[in-house]
Amino acid sequence: MEINKLLAYALESGASDLHLSSGSIPMVRINGIMKPLNMSSTTDKDMDSILPQVMSDEQIAKFRDRKEIDFSARLDGKGRFRVNFFQQIRGLAAVFRAIPEIPKRV
Repeated sequence: MEINKLLAYALESGASDLHLSSGSIPMVRINGIMKPLNMSSTTDKDMDSILPQVMSDEQIAKFRDRKEIDFSARLDGKGRFRVNFFQQIRGLAAVFRAIPEIPKRV
């Protein structure tokens, strides 16, 4: 699974979050509403393949030990994300929250 393509799609569609979970269809949160992506459910293999795409070897080791990790990641030319990977009963899950390049005015 190519996480950069999913993250780029999430940003282009105006999503604030991308949710991935083993055994579930990937979802994006747009204007507070969860919307499934038009793709099949994510497998354990898919989720494992994402780890080295967004984490260093040290981060992967920390995640394997603690079953959870929070960090930030950059999608070149697109933006940044706050990332939370965690272990669930059904397998791995992750949430990627978009961090705007220019903060929104209040």
